[in-house]
Amino acid sequence: MSICLVSLIGKGNLSKNREVEDVKGGYKKTTYVFPDRKIDSCVFTEALLEYYKSSLKNVVIIGTDESFWNALLPDPYDNDCILWDEIEKERSNNSISQHMLVKLESRLSEHYKCQFKLLCHSKDISKCEDSITVTYSKIISNLYKGTKTIFDITSGYRYMPMLAFQELQLHDSFFGLDNVTMLYGEYDCELSYVRDITGVWKREIINKEIHTFKTTLNGKMLSKILSKHGEKEISDWIEELTEYIQKDYLLLCDDVFFRRLKNILKKKKDQITKETFVNEIIAFLYDLCSKFDFNQRRISSYLFVFSKILYETGNHTQAIIALRESVRARLSENHNLEDLYEFIKAEDLKRKDYYHDFEMKCSLKGVLSQINELNNLRNSIAHAGADQKKELKKTFKYSFEDYYNAAEVILKEIEQ
Repeated sequence: MSICLVSLIGKGNLSKNREVEDVKGGYKKTTYVFPDRKIDSCVFTEALLEYYKSSLKNVVIIGTDESFWNALLPDPYDNDCILWDEIEKERSNNSISQHMLVKLESRLSEHYKCQFKLLCHSKDISKCEDSITVTYSKIISNLYKGTKTIFDITSGYRYMPMLAFQELQLHDSFFGLDNVTMLYGEYDCELSYVRDITGVWKREIINKEIHTFKTTLNGKMLSKILSKHGEKEISDWIEELTEYIQKDYLLLCDDVFFRRLKNILKKKKDQITKETFVNEIIAFLYDLCSKFDFNQRRISSYLFVFSKILYETGNHTQAIIALRESVRARLSENHNLEDLYEFIKAEDLKRKDYYHDFEMKCSLKGVLSQINELNNLRNSIAHAGADQKKELKKTFKYSFEDYYNAAEVILKEIEQ
């Protein structure tokens, strides 16, 4: 697989005796130890370029106007000595020009036979935060989808690895779950070991997806992560939940669906889970299950409880649909219809005697206005707001809490 390298370059470790060592201007050289090879260099980025040379597709290097850019030159004492001096002259004045970076890009591209993009910003983040942020936002546009990304966080001024990490994490879907390797080059005066810290990258993605699932019930990416960790049953259930919510298939979120989750969790109770993040998800699902009364088998009860869960997780449209269907489901159950679909498919519910009886009960309980508006809001959603356009954005005066409380009153009233 082709490789994209994202690296940072700082000022380097200056030798105490530049005259004696004379290593690329007096910067300390070390031996970087890779799994199958050792490479001598005074800059870890250079060691990475050499190590991955045969597989590189493109390289993005971020630095400041004070960074040791000339250390990247492959032949500083011969072919590149003039360019070295030109860069050093600008760098010593803390002002590396775009023209000079382009010249360096060209030289590196020629040597390593791949595309280079050098991104430079001021060291002082307090004075130019916006421009620095823009610099890091350019990383993704210089990468290729479907390649392996090597992300090096070793060098650079204090905040640079953090900004690069945040930018790449924002686009984690661009890379996929397993296409990033994050490296750190330890520094030692003799042997400097290259550490694979990809686990940090993956854990950050997992944390983000757990947060997304907990706050929105969108578990699309989380289900894939769980599947990769051997948690197929939980993965499948979360994937189905996400699909049902996104497609508004809320009638499928019935007692059978949630009982299935309960049984999955019951089996997990006696199993040892090594991954701590799996235990965190299980705890959340236990809490989700605790909101339902499993002594009930009526879909109306599950839809009613689920509607509030949906609303609290920002799924407001689905919450309205679920709440309205909970009322219709209770009517269906109360009149011993074969199933809810028979009730829903009735051509004109207002011709049914039991619907008139339902309206009377709503009126007597003082919730008719709320229930009618709930029904109208659901219909407005189903027709993509066509009535809103026609009626010049008709306003709804009640909140979800008002609908929920009204539904609770009438569900108890028409309970068998």
